Amino acid sequence: MMDMSQVNRISACGLGGFLVWQVKHLLCNLVV
Repeated sequence: MMDMSQVNRISACGLGGFLVWQVKHLLCNLVV
């Protein structure tokens, strides 16, 4: 069983990367 703090850190990193990707995608759509 994994450490809960480790799981939270991993999911937070994944969510952060996903949000950054979404923002880039929106900016590209606005520019184009």
